[in-house]
Amino acid sequence: MSLGGLPPPPPAVNLELEKVLGDMPKKTFEFKRFTTHGVCDSLVAQQRNSLVLTDTTADVLAIAQTYIDLTEGACAIGEQPIKGPVDPKAMARLAVGEALTNLVWAKVTSLYDVKASGNWMYLSKLDGKGNMYDVCNGSFEAMIELGIAIDGGRTVFPWQPIFAGEVVKAPGILL
Repeated sequence: MSLGGLPPPPPAVNLELEKVLGDMPKKTFEFKRFTTHGVCDSLVAQQRNSLVLTDTTADVLAIAQTYIDLTEGACAIGEQPIKGPVDPKAMARLAVGEALTNLVWAKVTSLYDVKASGNWMYLSKLDGKGNMYDVCNGSFEAMIELGIAIDGGRTVFPWQPIFAGEVVKAPGILL
């Protein structure tokens, strides 16, 4: 193919591939076997929710962190929403306490190894969002006093449900 009637330019380098690569060494792969320490089907040792329904059926979720090691993890939820309208800070402290008592069923080496993740849920269009500030402070104060870290979390302003033309109201919650 020519460009504008001109012949194509010669290649800048024209070497045979055998001369460039030579006799390349073959790559070898080493496969090692490992034991699974009794974890065969799943990393979940105890589920918090039933498989048919999403209702909570256990206080704690227990997992193996890998198939090849003996490290474990656990997850527990604490919630005390009915106490929130009376005393938001107390509700937060009780939610932290409930999560810790649920962790009693898991092997926890120390409170310093517990990592929390907060989920503050308040309706965005209703009064009382100021209570969320108190809930955050109450949970932080309790965790600092106990030596528990909080390494994540989120603030959720869920949608505002309406039934029969009326807003369905519920207290804010810390999970």
